[in-house]
Amino acid sequence: LGVGIFSFSYLILGSNNYILPFFLQNGLGYSWETIGRFQALGLSAALLTWLVMMRVLPKYPSPKKFFVLGFISLATFGWLLSSLTPAADMWLHILPALALNGCFVMLVLATTAMQTFRDVGHEDTLFAHAQQVKNMLGQIAMAAGTSIATIFMQWRSTVQYGALNIRLTNEDPIFAQQLQQFSQFFSLSHEASQANQMAMAQVAQQISQQASLLAGIEFFWVVIWVAITAAVLSVLQKVFR
Repeated sequence: LGVGIFSFSYLILGSNNYILPFFLQNGLGYSWETIGRFQALGLSAALLTWLVMMRVLPKYPSPKKFFVLGFISLATFGWLLSSLTPAADMWLHILPALALNGCFVMLVLATTAMQTFRDVGHEDTLFAHAQQVKNMLGQIAMAAGTSIATIFMQWRSTVQYGALNIRLTNEDPIFAQQLQQFSQFFSLSHEASQANQMAMAQVAQQISQQASLLAGIEFFWVVIWVAITAAVLSVLQKVFR
């Protein structure tokens, strides 16, 4: 069960590590520098979580509460990001979610590391082999998570783009009005034909960004339900009490 939790957590971690930069850059338009800085700040929550766990563990060593709290953190992380809009603020709306992702990593992975091989720690050979198996499965799960996230985003972005692209007709009043506004703006510095092309490219870019945003929101709803299911199973399981 411990190795299974490890693999599952690394699967989620690999997916999140791919989706988060993609979602923040393609869906919300943040620069890579900003994304990297805030992801680092969010992961610093893992260190703070570990400091709290170090104080709690001696008095309350039971691991079940850490598993449940970790998966609740993951579900809340998904919920915060699934409710974002293009006007979201990085400090108020996104950084708390990134911090909860860091909490999930520490609460679940660190707890699993402490509990999984506690009964074989005195057998050096068995313990070493168990650690090797765990590490190999973790790397496989991390790669699988990245692959699943990549396929999911390509699939759902294409579907969402197709649904939004239906509106790109001259009969649609919103599209026609927006295209006209962009054309008038670009015509201030370019010829009419070039301004029309640039206006269409601008609209297409906005459609692509909206498709990425919607695909990311769909992914985070999957994370919510997966995390809730894992939290319930953590409550019901009787191996790690």
